[in-house]
Amino acid sequence: MSQLMQDLSAQLNNVNAVGQTYGAMVIKALLALVLMLLLAKWLGQLLSSFLVKLGLPERRAVFVVSGLHVLVLLFMGMMVLHLLGIDTQLMFRAVLVVLLFLVAVYIVLKPYIPQLPFVTGNTIMTGDNLGKVQSITFLHTRLKTFDGKTIIVPNHRILNEQVINYTTNPNRRVDLSLYIDYDQDTEKVRQVVSEILKSDERVLEKPVVRVVVSKLEPDYIKMQARFWVPRLKVLRSRWDFNEAIVKAFKAEGIKMASARLEIREKTGQQN
Repeated sequence: MSQLMQDLSAQLNNVNAVGQTYGAMVIKALLALVLMLLLAKWLGQLLSSFLVKLGLPERRAVFVVSGLHVLVLLFMGMMVLHLLGIDTQLMFRAVLVVLLFLVAVYIVLKPYIPQLPFVTGNTIMTGDNLGKVQSITFLHTRLKTFDGKTIIVPNHRILNEQVINYTTNPNRRVDLSLYIDYDQDTEKVRQVVSEILKSDERVLEKPVVRVVVSKLEPDYIKMQARFWVPRLKVLRSRWDFNEAIVKAFKAEGIKMASARLEIREKTGQQN
């Protein structure tokens, strides 16, 4: 029992001696590591916002910041090891060689790296998802739909699907479909709808407003009004013009085609 106590006391003395020798050094290294990690995170967010404001696509900005973040972490690791008294010259040379190799590979492969055809703030449709791009990371894109949903779409899926970007052009064409009975005057319909559209300041003068007979069905005539408006006013203008056309048709006595169900009775002799 006495021998066990002596061995335990000797171990404690060794630990105490190591702590006195390296304790302050380890504490300094840990504090430096924590401070550097916080600083790297803050600088990464600042740099990412700065690159996006300069016009760099957000996905590429995230890629650049991620690469720089890894380099900063390596630099921090070498500083901590240096504080612990470890020689880091060989490690620094190895990191430098790897860095130069990665830069060379990126320069060679850059033309072949696929780019997403949108940036943050664009309104897009990919697959069945329609929404406004909130953020883009290296792995996924976050969309906010117009009914308040948040959709996370993997970037590899977006690159393999058709993407419609509604923000690329400042103006959009709006198509309104009108279903008219055959006994109605199509020229009168054209005149009434054209006056409504041309009198509204949201409708652009060019391309010109067109109201045409687009299709002849057995039970009705399908007419279509086509006009251009600023893209931010598409939805509101569609609602307003639908309401205005209904009121104008009632005032002018123009009747829209009604839904019809045709039932045929087949008679014949039974044996």
